[in-house]
Amino acid sequence: MRLRNILAVLFFVFLGICLGAIPSGAEPTGRITVQQNAEVGGPEILLGDIATLEGAPEHIQTLERITVGRAPLPGKERRVSREQIVAALRQQGIAVKTIEITCPREVTVTGKSREFSAEELEAIIRSFIFANMPWEAQSVSIEDVSAKPVQLPPGDINYRVSVQPGEDYLGKFNADIIFKVNGKETQRTRVSAVIRVTVPVAVSAKAIERHALFSRDDIIMETKDLSALPKGVVTDPHQLEGKRLKISISAGTLLRHEMFEADTEVRKGDIVTLACNAPLFSITAPAEALAGGNQGDVIPVMNLTSKNKVFGYIKNNKVVEVHY
Repeated sequence: MRLRNILAVLFFVFLGICLGAIPSGAEPTGRITVQQNAEVGGPEILLGDIATLEGAPEHIQTLERITVGRAPLPGKERRVSREQIVAALRQQGIAVKTIEITCPREVTVTGKSREFSAEELEAIIRSFIFANMPWEAQSVSIEDVSAKPVQLPPGDINYRVSVQPGEDYLGKFNADIIFKVNGKETQRTRVSAVIRVTVPVAVSAKAIERHALFSRDDIIMETKDLSALPKGVVTDPHQLEGKRLKISISAGTLLRHEMFEADTEVRKGDIVTLACNAPLFSITAPAEALAGGNQGDVIPVMNLTSKNKVFGYIKNNKVVEVHY
């Protein structure tokens, strides 16, 4: 019976030491009051981050620097048990039985963070698009923005937006927001959106034959969403005046730049002046260009008087010169 009583006493003494209890009649040399919830900003959980410390200043300085465990990532949680805290104290040579410890069974530690919400990321992307797109703001709508919140560690935060080279800011849009904390790249996140641009585009007002010259009366303007149209649609009708079609088109055809011949000084079918120059004489006659070209090019022409085909150099004012 006596042995059983001794063992019971030893058990409760041991339990009191583990829980930070002070032996009867002894005065504590310090107090540690651990919080139920705490937030840390460094790479490690320090006792000073999660507890209120009382005692001599030199003791407090020692206690507050004791590492309890690794800190969670920004915005994440980690749980620390009472046993872990006591073990950390003992590992540093702290006489636990001389300190009054008040500690919950488990402590929830959260990594300090600066959260960029989905709304903030959307605002960043919208501002970037409007600052860099080639379109008038009133013709643009940005839809279906997709972004996930970002958690960053505390510090001096900067960011930049990165897009692929040649981004046309039309239709599907993707960009990366790259964050730096204290000058070091910390995280990047992808944001997507759909850019709709509604502008007037050129449409043929009637059926037009191949090689016909275009005039302003041949064009009507209709408002359409550029993101749903093929590349190269014409938005300025004045760009088509005096140009020739490569193909025949029907009324209501959406006009694209690729449908028209490239600008040339002389086009196939143009009436030109054929100049035949020789040392003793010079003759001019009307002729039809059988191919197009610019000044200095050699093209075939047909003399409209003799119906002969000859080759000559294009000069100024639609003159084609032949040397003999």
